[in-house]
Amino acid sequence: MFKMVERLNAQQTRQLVLDLIARDVLPEYRVPDPILWPAVADSCWAMAGLPNGLSYGLFDEDRTPQGFLVGVVFDDLKTGIKSGHEHAWWVNPSRRGAGSLALLEAFEAGCKKLGCERVLLGISGFVNRKSMTRFYRRRGYQEHSAVMSKRI
Repeated sequence: MFKMVERLNAQQTRQLVLDLIARDVLPEYRVPDPILWPAVADSCWAMAGLPNGLSYGLFDEDRTPQGFLVGVVFDDLKTGIKSGHEHAWWVNPSRRGAGSLALLEAFEAGCKKLGCERVLLGISGFVNRKSMTRFYRRRGYQEHSAVMSKRI
């Protein structure tokens, strides 16, 4: 069982993702191209280092990383509503459920503290959309937008 969710700085965020890479627990996702986890570590480092960046790590009792959620807060360009946007979120399958919820609650609280009125979360094509939609809806989320992709 997980012990804690902790707010992370940019370097801690990058190190957590690199630790997960070293433990070979991150899956080979395609969205639609293969995810390059070192690039994810770098992008999470960059997001967490922004003044409006938020990063949280999920740890076991022995401080073994089990997941992360990184996002950024900014005003929506069309509405002006300050919103928290998920950038990257992964939880060890054995810690999903309670671990995912703990990360989400920490992210929501961080967004609220920064004055957000809304949180936006994505559902990537490599996850079970039905279960993720159910997870989000149980927590009051509704569909907001869709992203389409085409290789050119």
